[in-house]
Amino acid sequence: MPDSFGFSIIVPLVKDRCGDISKLANYRAISLSPLLAKLFESCLSNKFSVFMHTSDLQVGFKKHSVCANAIYIVQQLVQYYTKRGSTVYMSALDASKAFDRINHKTLIDKLISRNAPMCFIQIVVNWYSKLGAAVRWNGVLSSFF
Repeated sequence: MPDSFGFSIIVPLVKDRCGDISKLANYRAISLSPLLAKLFESCLSNKFSVFMHTSDLQVGFKKHSVCANAIYIVQQLVQYYTKRGSTVYMSALDASKAFDRINHKTLIDKLISRNAPMCFIQIVVNWYSKLGAAVRWNGVLSSFF
């Protein structure tokens, strides 16, 4: 795996231009990865997708699934139980801080348990061992970390 495949440039984007731009919470980070790395990732995803399936109960962050699906399910459940005289209690978990945070060892273990080809596992391990990023802010690039 070329070393450059693991490097990305993080660009902070303002979420709300009318909000306080001095607040960190008003930014979201976009990672710009090399085009060839994204193309290679797409090829790997297509070739080895059978080993990367998720539960049918997961509706976020997967192909052909949108947030509207989850909202519809919640609406239907609430409607079902309230029509029958039940009280519905709900809670929500903000998992925004968990996005893009994956335990690499757990991922590798999961691929091994699914009998993914060793060549694919070695590519993933090699790729993850070369991850690094720099932040671009006002046209200035930080050192890589």
